[in-house]
Amino acid sequence: AEHWDEESVYPKETIQLAHEMGLLNLHIPEAYGGPGLGCMEEVLVNEELAWGDPGFATAAYATALACAPIITGATEEQKNVWLRKVAEEGALASYAVTEPGAGSDVAAIQTTAVRDGDEYV
Repeated sequence: AEHWDEESVYPKETIQLAHEMGLLNLHIPEAYGGPGLGCMEEVLVNEELAWGDPGFATAAYATALACAPIITGATEEQKNVWLRKVAEEGALASYAVTEPGAGSDVAAIQTTAVRDGDEYV
């Protein structure tokens, strides 16, 4: 853990090992390849990981944060594609939710996306 911090290294191999051990993505429903545990179970596992290295625990939990909007708002097709990639293949996910003047207050975000043909601008 100290090496990762000193060298500014992302612990990709260790994240993959944690996935293989079943320590990540505990919140993903069984229907999409995950164990379907609740938030409390995931928090307890993440707390234990943080005893070893808080930075590692944060990196490990980032995908869970990114999957939450998929779990709650995606179509079944999207859930089957993206949640399975995370749960079964160990794919990592992330999301951004900030802009100048709003920070992480999503209710204050002013950015919009407007459909322009086949794209959003």
